Amino acid sequence: MDEYQLVLTHKISEDTIGVLSLFTGPSALPWFNEILQRGFFLINPVGISIQEFLTKQIGLSREYIGQKLSTILLDGQIVGDIGSAIIKRGSVLAFSSAMPGFVGASLSMYQSFCESSGSREVNSSDSTDSGAFCIKLFNLPMLELGPSFMRRGILLRSASIEEFLKTQPDAFWKDCRKIVLDGEEIDPLSLDAEYLSITHEWLRLSVHLLEE
Repeated sequence: MDEYQLVLTHKISEDTIGVLSLFTGPSALPWFNEILQRGFFLINPVGISIQEFLTKQIGLSREYIGQKLSTILLDGQIVGDIGSAIIKRGSVLAFSSAMPGFVGASLSMYQSFCESSGSREVNSSDSTDSGAFCIKLFNLPMLELGPSFMRRGILLRSASIEEFLKTQPDAFWKDCRKIVLDGEEIDPLSLDAEYLSITHEWLRLSVHLLEE
């Protein structure tokens, strides 16, 4: 889908970002795997190492990183030393556990969905030390880390979220209990997905799990 291409603009301004919160049952999580694999953005401190991002920003232990994140790619290159690999504005960062064929498949996905993004700078509006970069999660990291990223909130073009919502089956909407857009609750069954891309260029999407 062309709408999912992670083509970055020069600057992401906070006044172009809306806030979309989905409240779902735990069984709805697999519906979002497509987003986690294709990639999403975070506005976060940049100029830091991958190790600092994972330990200080995300809160992962060194043991988890060593055991579960066996394959890490930064801008299409395999990372050997996460302590010296630096995240820049517009970087594309992918995480996977060991899986045959992952590296080749990932490099192909970079060319398809994140072409040239590493050469562009994307700035947040509030700090010269912060910027947007792309995260991709595969297999075990997708299952274990995906829910926390989704709960924290991920940044996507509204057109991408619109396309995602428009293609979801009835089962997705049965799992979706409540939607809140910019603080205003919307009935999931009456949501007009096309409205999202009209009102905002970007959306900070968060997914909150409710008890079954």
